[in-house]
Amino acid sequence: MNFCCCNNCGCFPVYPCPVPGPTGARGPAVNSGTPQNAVLNFTIPQGSSASQNLERFLTTDTPAQPINSGEALTFFNNPLSLGDSVTHTPASSDVVIEKPGIYLVSFHGTVGLPSTSSGPVPSLIYLTQDGKNVDGASVQTSLNQGGSYTAVAFSIPIEVTSVPSVLRIVSEQGGLLFSNISFSVVQLGDNPASN
Repeated sequence: MNFCCCNNCGCFPVYPCPVPGPTGARGPAVNSGTPQNAVLNFTIPQGSSASQNLERFLTTDTPAQPINSGEALTFFNNPLSLGDSVTHTPASSDVVIEKPGIYLVSFHGTVGLPSTSSGPVPSLIYLTQDGKNVDGASVQTSLNQGGSYTAVAFSIPIEVTSVPSVLRIVSEQGGLLFSNISFSVVQLGDNPASN
């Protein structure tokens, strides 16, 4: 049996060290001592290995890019790519999910109205998955005058059952400028089991 000390120096044992068990293991505490001098042995669950190996992906673009009505935003940089479930070719609009599962998709950016334009101009930005709008994955704002800008963002979990699955961020309104944009995808886990 391993014992731990009060300050991890190894000077004297004061209580048994818990031993990590297999994922999901839940063992009872067992007293291997006496009722007066209890020595409890127990197993601490290790946790899911899936939660420790989540895949992450981020694509960004900093300079202002003009957008036409119904056009998808273009992303040029891929500063983070852990794993191979999500891919993106720089200077394209498509973020491709290559593995079925549940993913958290997030978008953040700045939308502006050129100084030569007049407002108010509505702006709706939304996520498409395989060419279809994703319910709840949108943000709407209004730019009141030329030269105005505002931050826009949304984040939503999606389920991917068929691959490859293509994600895009689309602007319904044209004549706007988008800058400091980021598009991230984090794998949350596998698809729920079918009942």
